[in-house]
Amino acid sequence: MRRFEREVGAMECDCGGYAERVDCTKEEIKEYNCGRNYVCCARTFVCKICGERISGKAEAPEME
Repeated sequence: MRRFEREVGAMECDCGGYAERVDCTKEEIKEYNCGRNYVCCARTFVCKICGERISGKAEAPEME
């Protein structure tokens, strides 16, 4: 599972492209969210070049 910093709004994709943060699907929320708050920890990014969807979990707020 990938982990992301909480405030990241974009990241580099493996293809070298730019992936911006997008809304998570219900399945991604169910898999990566902590359960405390709506979309608290689930993060999803989509690459502008290859279209790869990158999902994972953000660090818990208390870990910052």
